[in-house]
Amino acid sequence: MSEFVTRAEIEAHGKDVYEALPAQFRNRLPAGYKAQAQNAEIFRSAFQAMDSHVNKLFSQLGYVEGQPWDQWKLLAAFYLVENKIGKNSSVAVGTKIFSTMPWPPQITCLEDALEGIEGAYRASHEASFEAIGGWPVLEKKPGYIKIANATPYPCYLEEGTLAGVCAGFAAQRPTYQIVSPPPPKREGGTQTIYEVRFLPKR
Repeated sequence: MSEFVTRAEIEAHGKDVYEALPAQFRNRLPAGYKAQAQNAEIFRSAFQAMDSHVNKLFSQLGYVEGQPWDQWKLLAAFYLVENKIGKNSSVAVGTKIFSTMPWPPQITCLEDALEGIEGAYRASHEASFEAIGGWPVLEKKPGYIKIANATPYPCYLEEGTLAGVCAGFAAQRPTYQIVSPPPPKREGGTQTIYEVRFLPKR
């Protein structure tokens, strides 16, 4: 079995699927990994205003309701929708998901939440960092965290993830910006690095 999903496998669901995937990822999507059914529910919730479009998309990708599906297809679904709704809307969707999520009781501040993104990502993906990436914290000091979005998911959607986490802890007045080099995913890179500044927890 191939280590990566082949172009032929992707294009079997439509040439638009292959073309929607960024060049730096589309030939290196790991084969054999599954996305849990809950990810489909999250996807539907995120794009509930586009229900009929999502139904057609899931049908095109061969998704069976309530069942795990190939990880690469979930990635493709996000890129296909982002192409339709635009980058700004993609950021807004990611923000909405994370700004309203209930945080576990041990998450009491922005610092905890930012460091917790990696664990949450690992819990929802049955794959190693080498296979599907993650959200490693690169540097941390009071009022400052440098974090990498090193997943193959859309850069703008994942910016929404970060913005949503910040919105959930607005009392700490967080701001973030992209650090470059390296180039972010939206410019052909494989990761997007952010600096987050905020009021430290007391």
